[in-house]
Amino acid sequence: MKAKIFILSVFATVLLMSYTNLQNGGSYLEIHYAEVAPIETDDYRISFHDMHSQSTFCLVRMEVTNKTSDWLFMDLSKISFDIGGKVVNLENKKVMIKPLDTKNITVKSPAVEGLPAEKVDITIDGITRMPADGKISLLEEYPIPDTKKEISNADLKIALNSLKKETKLTDVKWDVENTGKLPVLINESKISVTCKGNDQVWPCDAGAADYAILWPGETTTVKAGFSIPGKIVDMQFATMSVKWGETFLTSTENPLKGGSIHLEMDLGKTEAMNK
Repeated sequence: MKAKIFILSVFATVLLMSYTNLQNGGSYLEIHYAEVAPIETDDYRISFHDMHSQSTFCLVRMEVTNKTSDWLFMDLSKISFDIGGKVVNLENKKVMIKPLDTKNITVKSPAVEGLPAEKVDITIDGITRMPADGKISLLEEYPIPDTKKEISNADLKIALNSLKKETKLTDVKWDVENTGKLPVLINESKISVTCKGNDQVWPCDAGAADYAILWPGETTTVKAGFSIPGKIVDMQFATMSVKWGETFLTSTENPLKGGSIHLEMDLGKTEAMNK
């Protein structure tokens, strides 16, 4: 009888120690978390997978779907991890999700005391929406061959980078700086040209393209190529004017509501990954 009581006592002690270790996460090198519901609004959907933590990080993979015809941005520095009461943020990085597109984003916390953790709370803020139909940034036409090295308005400064002018082909590059306070959307395929003595408007050779974004203070290179039959215009000697049209649009970032998720250890997954 005493032997049975002793065995039961030892068994109970082992169970208690195992439970205590489990509660502290101390018995696992890597803790995996149970599935969580996506965060979804009229503008976006974020689903989560492969959530786990080790002693040096907590990692979450997100699949972000942009449900709009505008651009969405996620400022990763606005995502925070609450690990045992210690709140940490991510690096300062902005991720763009194109209109009606899906992007996979992996976020990883820095090392903090308490990792790996059984429970983690993650708050996702810093999501913004930028309309794709911004306001046209009006600019004067650019002369080729250029008699004005630089043109500008309240949003942009444009200076010639290079010019190649032949009978049937003209290639131009400009350095474009965003000198304003708003993001500028740029689409090279919207550039066109006219030639003195000919009323026809010639589009550039670039096909339809998405707008790229130039942030305040940044500089980029914009290029355009034009092909006009020599029997119509000899571009090597022609005086030409570049028309910007809807090449440059100014837009604004509008903040969207974020969300949060609560992660809890999935015992089955965790034990399977620690074998």
